[in-house]
Amino acid sequence: METKISRIRIGVKSLFKSPYPPTRSDHLLGIYYITHQVVKGYLILCITLLISACGSNEKDNTKTQVRAIQTIADKYIAQNQSRLSGVSITAQCNGLNDSQPITVLAGTVGHGVQENRPIQSDDIWQIGSNSKSFTSIVLLQLASDPKYKFSLDDPITKWINKNNYPQLLSLLKYKPTIRQMMNMTSGIPENFNASKTKVVNYLVTNPHKYKDPVFWINFANIKEVKAPGTVWNYANTNYDLFALLVPVITGNSLQNEVENRIIKPLGLKNTYFINDLPTASVNISRLIKGYMFRFHSHEYETSTWSLSSAVGDGSIIANTIDINTYFRNLYTTNKMLNKDQFNQFSAFISDLTGKPIDDLVISEDGQGFGLGIWAYDFAKVNNYFLKVHHKPFIKANYTNILNNINNYHLVYYYPGSTPGFTFTHFFNPVNDSSVVVGYNTNLEDDYSLPLAVLNYMDPICKKVK
Repeated sequence: METKISRIRIGVKSLFKSPYPPTRSDHLLGIYYITHQVVKGYLILCITLLISACGSNEKDNTKTQVRAIQTIADKYIAQNQSRLSGVSITAQCNGLNDSQPITVLAGTVGHGVQENRPIQSDDIWQIGSNSKSFTSIVLLQLASDPKYKFSLDDPITKWINKNNYPQLLSLLKYKPTIRQMMNMTSGIPENFNASKTKVVNYLVTNPHKYKDPVFWINFANIKEVKAPGTVWNYANTNYDLFALLVPVITGNSLQNEVENRIIKPLGLKNTYFINDLPTASVNISRLIKGYMFRFHSHEYETSTWSLSSAVGDGSIIANTIDINTYFRNLYTTNKMLNKDQFNQFSAFISDLTGKPIDDLVISEDGQGFGLGIWAYDFAKVNNYFLKVHHKPFIKANYTNILNNINNYHLVYYYPGSTPGFTFTHFFNPVNDSSVVVGYNTNLEDDYSLPLAVLNYMDPICKKVK
């Protein structure tokens, strides 16, 4: 049985090939077919042009966004070139670059002639205390696995005691829990602050020498130990102790657990857990040079120094792209922590009172510390800075943030630091915006670069429903 299309095609064929005069039916069928094909071709052309125009607009928007963030980075380098040689920025949100990350690089690997090459996206930075959340994730996962019979509410002395580390008993005499150590209410003092000059002097004179965690923990002044839960005190010593704790629980090193539970599952190809020398894991040509200025008025280049002093609290090195991927997975997926685990992770403690806070607004300074992560309420912390430091946290020219300050009620962040490096991340769950920045010098509470990027991104990022 003839179909309508086949009859049309026959009709058109007859117009051109039949030796006989075409009939009225042939004319009508031919006209129908030709008209149909012309309209079809016109529609295809229109759709193609529309798609091309949309694609062109998206590419133009992305170029504009990259240029804008590049300008911010270049300006920062120009203003701070006496202190650092380069920065790397990775930014992402729902609405920016079709929700894909943008990475912007500015400056050079180092100050010297031989280090005067432009920074590349796969160059490696020390991320400092952003490493603490890696350790926390391992502990949260272990506590959820019944085979380990481990709880965050265990006293540390259940695992580290006279049987394995008798030299640490005085430091742990009040038996803080693992959770208290994670949120810095353990009463354990900071090992670097206790004798900072002594510690840094050792690093400067023995930059490539390995020492185990016990060596560094023992820099803490045991006379400053306080009862757990009575005060909040930031102490890297807590996380140094976790480098000893994890092997006792699992029989594996902390490095092994971080790699198998986080780095490999997330496919972080440019992230490395370092126990000693960075050059043992990464070619020296990929290491960003780090500059420490504040000791004996001398400049030290620190990129190849041993990180044995920071195992557990700050020994991870990576590029900004990987760390952006890591934190976005932490905050927006359950690949590492389920809902209950994340609720524990983000149970914040006031850094002023040491007491739990259900809402950052309750905290006088608008910030709190969880299990290895900080959080800000921008409006509250801005008022606190004006009151105590007599300067705003959010500068007047960050008009987009200031106009939408209520959208920054809960912002996760961490300003990580090792000798010669600062590495900061911000994540705002309201508009799904993240900014990760690496600098190759030590900066004291200078958040101007990531805040400038967040301010630019604010009107672009779409509010998450």
